[in-house]
Amino acid sequence: MRVTIHDVATHAGVSAMTVSRVINDSPRVSPETRQRVQAAIEKLGYVPNRVARGLIQRKTAAFGVIVPDVANPFFTLVVRGVEQVAWRAGYHVVLCDTQGDLERERGYLEDMVAFQVEGVLIAPVGDRSRPQLRLLTGNNVPFVLIDRSIAGFDGDLVQGDSVAGARQLVEHLIGLGHRRIGMITETAEVSTARDRVQGYREALERAGIQPDPELVAESSAIDPNAAREATSWMVTLTAVLKGWFGLG
Repeated sequence: MRVTIHDVATHAGVSAMTVSRVINDSPRVSPETRQRVQAAIEKLGYVPNRVARGLIQRKTAAFGVIVPDVANPFFTLVVRGVEQVAWRAGYHVVLCDTQGDLERERGYLEDMVAFQVEGVLIAPVGDRSRPQLRLLTGNNVPFVLIDRSIAGFDGDLVQGDSVAGARQLVEHLIGLGHRRIGMITETAEVSTARDRVQGYREALERAGIQPDPELVAESSAIDPNAAREATSWMVTLTAVLKGWFGLG
């Protein structure tokens, strides 16, 4: 059975309130009593109930991190960095992977409110996530968007420059002599996809190349099968064009 605060109190010969004061580092405990309680805690292997303490103190020392794909190396690095900073600050991280699903995202947002986390970092599924963020604002839970913005939403945001990144990649291919450059991206409801398409088009137009909508395919970054299908379609299209017009 789980060791309780009452077990510790009995073993140390003090009240449960005294044990609570020791756990919460209250000055209203003598050094001798504190030592006796700490010895009992260590011997019994007692672990305080953080949830209960959080409800009482209104401070859970935890915050949520919600990402669309934890297997994505980018988000893996983000989560690792968040956890390192949180650990140094004495906070704990509740990690949620929505897998790009709006229903999962809403469920996790509800969990964040229920667990009374002190804040949330979220890379939203897409623009349709906007109504769901009201769960946080309506319950006074501070949050920051990471990597992805939401159309029409004005709030705290940390993200890279996807426009410039895509533009530089395409400029590199153009510099190698390529003219027909395809792109496989997520749907336009994801801000990073919109930004990358913008950078892609800007690079082509600067080089005097007319963007071809046929060379832009939408796919899911979560589903490898969808990406495989988009790649196959792109390869097939290239082969057909080479056969018809000698284009490369």
